[in-house]
Amino acid sequence: MHSSMSIPMLVLNDTEIHSLLSFKCAIELVESAFAADARHEVTTLPVISHLIERFQANFVVKAGHIELSSGLGSGRAVEVLGLKAGSFWGSNSKRGLPSHNAVMVMIEPETGRPCALLAANTLTTVRTAAAGAIASKYLAPKRSRSVAILGAGEQGQAQLEALLEVKLIERACVWDISADAARAYAEFWSKQGLRTEASPSVKDAVRDAQIIVTATPARSPILKSEYVTRGVHINAVGSDSNKKQEIQAQLVARCRTIVDKREQSISIGEMRVPLQQGLVNEAHIEGELGEICAGLKPGRRSDDELTLFDSSGVSFQDLIVADYVIRAATEQKLGQHILV
Repeated sequence: MHSSMSIPMLVLNDTEIHSLLSFKCAIELVESAFAADARHEVTTLPVISHLIERFQANFVVKAGHIELSSGLGSGRAVEVLGLKAGSFWGSNSKRGLPSHNAVMVMIEPETGRPCALLAANTLTTVRTAAAGAIASKYLAPKRSRSVAILGAGEQGQAQLEALLEVKLIERACVWDISADAARAYAEFWSKQGLRTEASPSVKDAVRDAQIIVTATPARSPILKSEYVTRGVHINAVGSDSNKKQEIQAQLVARCRTIVDKREQSISIGEMRVPLQQGLVNEAHIEGELGEICAGLKPGRRSDDELTLFDSSGVSFQDLIVADYVIRAATEQKLGQHILV
């Protein structure tokens, strides 16, 4: 015999989430989650990834469980359980549809009942950019003033916006495979008062940058080793499947490499190809960002260090931000409740 009792589920759309979540807030939340991961207060389940070549599609499921006995500053214990199903459908551009789509299902830890359904495009964009900002805070040269953004899409926009929360950036150069997209990006940021220019090539874009951000769906390296000198920090954001690669393997081998999650960097991130080519072994990963956030490993050690943060995107980033958004929406009486 089973119960047919309906369960009220909170539903939040992207517009509502955007109104609740600032980059500043997301950076604080995501940094706390990284540190919690290093303290073994997080369980990250293996990523499910499925490629559908005929649609240029990648379907990914990320799930996890956070148990913070110490809470998030307020002293309130935090427990969060859930999953995100995300997709990149390259063929959607021909249909006039968004390429990226994502949704989160949140689970009540005490009962296992689904308690919230969240549109997750905005959430994913913001939490990914937050991780890049956190990595730059700890690993980029202290006096970083110039950034190169490779990829003028939504994530390229968000990466710069989040970076401005932690660094006094004075100049940005942007490159994109679409010159029109790069020009539009430069025009937008110039109107915000940031000196920004579109570059005709990756080599030109990164020439004087102290921070380089790669945020593209590239399947072969766009950032070559010969383009990059010492004293630079790289945030590699785009590679999140075993078909993607933005950073030349020889460049990864030169860098002091920090990752968001070892297992993911090796299987779907920028460590995959250098390992396959025998240029490095797994010990080349010096640590996870969480270990730096928790004070267990050092951030940047010298002005001339060449550092790389490999960001493949971890479920605890989604979960900690989703938990905050749900609480904020409940306080502000946003969203809809449906019975399931």
